[in-house]
Amino acid sequence: PSNVIIDRFIPQMHVLPKASAVISHGGSGTVLAALSLGLPQLCLPFFADQPLNARAVADAGAGLVLDLSSTNAVMITEALARLLTDQSFRQSAQQIAKEIREMPAPAEVASALTRLG
Repeated sequence: PSNVIIDRFIPQMHVLPKASAVISHGGSGTVLAALSLGLPQLCLPFFADQPLNARAVADAGAGLVLDLSSTNAVMITEALARLLTDQSFRQSAQQIAKEIREMPAPAEVASALTRLG
Protein backbone atom coordinates (compact mmCIF):
# COMPACT_ATOMS: atom_id res chain seq x y z
CA PRO A 1 0.00 0.00 0.00
CA SER A 2 1.05 3.59 -0.55
CA ASN A 3 1.03 4.29 3.20
CA VAL A 4 3.64 1.60 4.02
CA ILE A 5 7.39 2.18 3.92
CA ILE A 6 9.92 -0.66 4.01
CA ASP A 7 13.61 0.16 3.91
CA ARG A 8 16.92 -0.89 5.47
CA PHE A 9 17.13 2.30 7.54
CA ILE A 10 14.77 5.18 8.04
CA PRO A 11 15.45 7.91 10.60
CA GLN A 12 12.71 7.33 13.15
CA MET A 13 11.85 10.94 13.74
CA HIS A 14 11.18 11.39 10.01
CA VAL A 15 8.39 8.81 10.00
CA LEU A 16 7.12 8.26 13.54
CA PRO A 17 5.20 11.55 13.74
CA LYS A 18 3.17 10.33 10.73
CA ALA A 19 2.55 6.82 12.12
CA SER A 20 -0.60 5.44 13.72
CA ALA A 21 1.29 2.57 15.39
CA VAL A 22 4.78 1.06 15.43
CA ILE A 23 5.90 -2.49 14.66
CA SER A 24 9.45 -3.17 15.84
CA HIS A 25 11.83 -5.54 17.55
CA GLY A 26 11.33 -3.65 20.82
CA GLY A 27 14.75 -2.04 21.04
CA SER A 28 15.05 0.71 23.61
CA GLY A 29 15.46 3.53 21.07
CA THR A 30 12.36 2.62 19.10
CA VAL A 31 10.28 1.91 22.20
CA LEU A 32 11.16 5.24 23.80
CA ALA A 33 10.69 7.22 20.58
CA ALA A 34 7.27 5.66 19.98
CA LEU A 35 6.19 6.16 23.59
CA SER A 36 7.33 9.78 23.55
CA LEU A 37 4.92 10.33 20.65
CA GLY A 38 2.07 8.38 22.24
CA LEU A 39 2.10 5.60 19.64
CA PRO A 40 0.87 2.08 20.42
CA GLN A 41 3.38 -0.64 19.59
CA LEU A 42 3.54 -4.20 18.34
CA CYS A 43 6.83 -5.68 19.54
CA LEU A 44 8.48 -8.80 18.13
CA PRO A 45 11.60 -9.06 20.30
CA PHE A 46 14.43 -11.48 19.65
CA PHE A 47 17.47 -10.70 21.83
CA ALA A 48 19.23 -8.52 24.43
CA ASP A 49 16.95 -5.95 26.11
CA GLN A 50 14.15 -6.33 23.57
CA PRO A 51 12.03 -8.93 25.44
CA LEU A 52 12.17 -6.83 28.62
CA ASN A 53 11.28 -3.62 26.77
CA ALA A 54 8.45 -5.34 24.90
CA ARG A 55 7.02 -6.77 28.13
CA ALA A 56 7.16 -3.31 29.74
CA VAL A 57 5.21 -1.83 26.81
CA ALA A 58 2.58 -4.56 27.09
CA ASP A 59 2.40 -4.34 30.89
CA ALA A 60 1.82 -0.59 30.58
CA GLY A 61 -1.08 -1.25 28.20
CA ALA A 62 0.68 0.61 25.38
CA GLY A 63 1.12 -2.33 23.05
CA LEU A 64 1.25 -6.02 22.31
CA VAL A 65 4.04 -8.59 22.12
CA LEU A 66 4.29 -11.51 19.72
CA ASP A 67 6.83 -14.33 19.85
CA LEU A 68 8.88 -13.94 16.70
CA SER A 69 9.60 -17.68 16.49
CA SER A 70 5.92 -18.63 16.32
CA THR A 71 4.34 -15.62 14.61
CA ASN A 72 2.92 -15.49 11.11
CA ALA A 73 1.55 -12.74 8.88
CA VAL A 74 -2.04 -13.37 9.98
CA MET A 75 -1.11 -12.97 13.65
CA ILE A 76 0.76 -9.74 12.93
CA THR A 77 -2.17 -8.40 10.89
CA GLU A 78 -4.64 -9.26 13.66
CA ALA A 79 -2.46 -7.73 16.38
CA LEU A 80 -1.98 -4.53 14.38
CA ALA A 81 -5.72 -4.30 13.73
CA ARG A 82 -6.33 -4.65 17.47
CA LEU A 83 -3.81 -1.87 18.23
CA LEU A 84 -5.51 0.43 15.74
CA THR A 85 -9.10 -0.25 16.84
CA ASP A 86 -8.81 -0.71 20.62
CA GLN A 87 -8.26 2.86 21.79
CA SER A 88 -7.00 1.73 25.21
CA PHE A 89 -3.56 1.09 23.67
CA ARG A 90 -3.36 4.61 22.26
CA GLN A 91 -4.67 6.11 25.50
CA SER A 92 -2.02 4.28 27.54
CA ALA A 93 0.73 5.32 25.12
CA GLN A 94 -0.48 8.93 25.20
CA GLN A 95 -0.47 8.91 29.01
CA ILE A 96 3.14 7.72 28.96
CA ALA A 97 3.99 10.44 26.41
CA LYS A 98 2.52 13.01 28.80
CA GLU A 99 4.64 11.63 31.65
CA ILE A 100 7.75 11.80 29.46
CA ARG A 101 7.01 15.43 28.52
CA GLU A 102 6.61 16.31 32.21
CA MET A 103 9.98 14.82 33.21
CA PRO A 104 12.60 17.34 34.28
CA ALA A 105 15.31 18.24 31.79
CA PRO A 106 18.73 16.63 32.32
CA ALA A 107 20.18 20.01 33.38
CA GLU A 108 17.52 20.31 36.09
CA VAL A 109 18.35 16.84 37.40
CA ALA A 110 22.09 17.57 37.35
CA SER A 111 21.51 20.82 39.23
CA ALA A 112 19.39 19.07 41.86
CA LEU A 113 22.00 16.34 42.30
CA THR A 114 24.76 18.93 42.64
CA ARG A 115 22.80 20.66 45.40
CA LEU A 116 22.55 17.34 47.26
CA GLY A 117 26.12 17.11 47.41
